Amino acid sequence: MATIRAHQLRLRAGFRHAVLMLLAAPAAIPGCTGDDILGVAPDASVDATTGSDVQVFDAPLTAQEASVEGSAALDATAPVDATVAEASTDARLTDVVVDATPGDAGDEAGDDAEGAEGAAPSTLPTCSDASVGAPYYLTDSGMYCYYLVDMSCPLYPTMAGSCDLQACDVCSLDGAPNYGCHYVDCPDEGDSGIVTVMCDTCIGFGRRPAGLARPAHRRSKGALGEYFARASHLEAASVRAFERLRSELAAHGAPRELQRGAERSARDEQRHARVTGRLARRFGGEPPPVRGARKGVRSLERIALENAVEGCVRETAGALVATWQASCAEDAGVRRSMARIAVDETLHAALAWAVADWIEPQLSPGARERVRRARRDALGRLEREMASVPPLELVRVAGVPSARQARALVDSLRLQLAV
Repeated sequence: MATIRAHQLRLRAGFRHAVLMLLAAPAAIPGCTGDDILGVAPDASVDATTGSDVQVFDAPLTAQEASVEGSAALDATAPVDATVAEASTDARLTDVVVDATPGDAGDEAGDDAEGAEGAAPSTLPTCSDASVGAPYYLTDSGMYCYYLVDMSCPLYPTMAGSCDLQACDVCSLDGAPNYGCHYVDCPDEGDSGIVTVMCDTCIGFGRRPAGLARPAHRRSKGALGEYFARASHLEAASVRAFERLRSELAAHGAPRELQRGAERSARDEQRHARVTGRLARRFGGEPPPVRGARKGVRSLERIALENAVEGCVRETAGALVATWQASCAEDAGVRRSMARIAVDETLHAALAWAVADWIEPQLSPGARERVRRARRDALGRLEREMASVPPLELVRVAGVPSARQARALVDSLRLQLAV
């Protein structure tokens, strides 16, 4: 079983490589900002905004992190594995100068044309007699970043080759902001009957506890306040998730390293909730209280399934995105906050993989296949979440990856997840 520390080094090296590679390709995805953000024309003025003197966060391990197993400080040149570069545990904040010169105009024009072709809507019919139901949420799913709306037949055209709707008008029924929408089961042309649209209401990552209720919507002054309010809520909810994981690991006789890791992660998430809560209030938002979440001890398969989705996929993705934000957020306060959070979330993702290493060999072959399938499905869901075009202020001020940057980060995430 690989230790938390080994997974942490592997993930940190992979994250740093992914961010550096993305920042070093300004012709394809300029600098920290891209031309696929709301309210921005694809011109050279965007490219040069943050395309130089970019910092890639790679903070040193703290004494507490270095003693995950009660061991001495790590060898600064210890190899991670054959597929990633060596990770230095005493690496400091690294300045990376990126060429901010826009790419060749002909290449950019070809890029835009290709993107426009890929965004062509399908020819799904518009129904004249369709009825739309009230928004609802499946509390038992434990997934609260969306709600569902049923309608009698496909009302809205989709993007070619996907189930993503071109317009999310149906999602305005709930009054909450949305960051994208798509059919749960993509209808074919001419289909009739009940179809369901999923409305995404927040961007964010974290270990969500089972039974978590969708938060009450509190109107924020802008996208930044809304984003950090949701982030704070996610962090606070993760406290409960890690507390339950700690008690379940103890009940099943897991190694003390894993139990201590879950206990430490809960404390980290408390701090993250406070930090992001302060950012939310600074930008005119207010984090909603956490409601719901269950207790009790589940079977090893149930724990493994949740850990695969919420830990191995969502926490790994959250750590990677936090690393990107720590490099690309224009706001100094956001950058500092995300730098610290990135270190912690990478450790939480490492814990998830170490938990998987311990649990999954104990499962039956059928159960292991269900866990692997859950990881694959969660990554597909994550890709849809990250494909939405974020508002300009989230990209620039908070460092949220643009849609094209998100696709590149997801591609690197596939290598980390090995699914």
